[in-house]
Amino acid sequence: MKKLCVFVNSKHKNELMEMVRAFEPYVDFRYDEIAENADEFYYEDRIFADSMEISVSVAGYRTALSYKLPEDTLENKKYARRFGKNAIYTALKKYSGEHLPYGSLTGVRPTKLYAELMKEGVDAYDEFINVFDVTPEKTEHVRRIVNNQKDLLNIGENEVDVFVNIPFCPTRCAYCSFVAVGMKQLAKYLEKYVETLKNEISIIKNVVYENNFKVRAVYFGGGTPTSLPVKMLEDIILACDFNAREFTVEAGRPDTISVEMLDMLKTVGVTRISINPQTFHDKTLKILGRAHTVEDTLRAYDLARNYPMSVNMDLISALPGETYEDFVFSLDKTLSLAPDNITVHNLSLKRGSVLTESNYEATNYRDAQKMIDYSVATLENAGYEPYYMYRQKYNTGNLENSGYSVPRKECLYNVDIMEENCNILAAGAGAISKRLFKGENRIERLADVKDVKGYIERADGMRERHENFWKKR
Repeated sequence: MKKLCVFVNSKHKNELMEMVRAFEPYVDFRYDEIAENADEFYYEDRIFADSMEISVSVAGYRTALSYKLPEDTLENKKYARRFGKNAIYTALKKYSGEHLPYGSLTGVRPTKLYAELMKEGVDAYDEFINVFDVTPEKTEHVRRIVNNQKDLLNIGENEVDVFVNIPFCPTRCAYCSFVAVGMKQLAKYLEKYVETLKNEISIIKNVVYENNFKVRAVYFGGGTPTSLPVKMLEDIILACDFNAREFTVEAGRPDTISVEMLDMLKTVGVTRISINPQTFHDKTLKILGRAHTVEDTLRAYDLARNYPMSVNMDLISALPGETYEDFVFSLDKTLSLAPDNITVHNLSLKRGSVLTESNYEATNYRDAQKMIDYSVATLENAGYEPYYMYRQKYNTGNLENSGYSVPRKECLYNVDIMEENCNILAAGAGAISKRLFKGENRIERLADVKDVKGYIERADGMRERHENFWKKR
């Protein structure tokens, strides 16, 4: 593997470094230091009121570029980052000999960019391929999702979503970096957390009524909400009596699903749940620390199919020790069960996860690509349509996560949060409310304290924070 020392001189350095790191499967980088037997990469930009100059040199070859910038300050910043990433991508593509599947695109929302280009009257398909160097296959995947979202994004002016975070799980998965903790570790805080959460929900409810909002979708995530005792979870759900079109509860761990739990979810009006195998190999489940078996997944799914709720199943590609054939088996097994939604995640090695801290060596990126390519073709051939997607910084092979659905069973909340087209009122440790200012093309965020203990301790200021955040201005 080639070794490259990287130096970036720009006020947008953090964003531009995302483009550099996308090449990490192919190049051994050293950041801001000189190393023996290594080539050197230098990037520098100068940004003026209406133009930008970029200088890039890699392994002795230098390129000077200039671009015209729009007059709008916000657009100016956006295009400065975009031009900088394109310059870095072009240089590193030539240096490494690798064509990244998403070209010079970094960040989590290719579909949002595609839709914005269409609104601007730009040929988004051509722009993705010829400007951002996205492969035709990935461009077609994005185009298909944007097309499938058209009817799902008809959001009323006063419509909002509500998100409730319950950061408790039976155990913590090895790949997880969410604000989620094993139940045994925080059992002493459980009752107080639920009390605080219900209070925050009541505050959100007041905001909804005072602003004449109409709740479109409610989503209980985490964590695993169904790891709570049935009665305790029921009380929280009943506090969310918003008469929403859609009500999802993550029941992702099959070992938390019982007849009693499903009876309660049906009675209180939940319309959608997740039962997440992640893999259909017991050896991998053990490595991940999920504390359930394949048989538990099948039992939970059989139970759930006796109820009227839609069912989603999550899979993860490029899991530790799994081959392409292992992933194919898991996807084919999932298809044989015929859930309403199937979400295919590509393993992301995030900071704070057990896998990252134990220096897990990621799956070969070419095998990861094969897995994702197989999922796209196989699911679409089986009648599932992709309807949302996102990408993460540390995804294996710089790939994507995609959600698929049978017709008219799509999850509205998943589309809303990824496309950022709907206000979200959020409650719970680590939950983030989002307020859209569409006329200004701007989003403001209000984040709750991440850890459970801190969330409980800051309960007194919740009402003021929410009311100020949603105050008309």
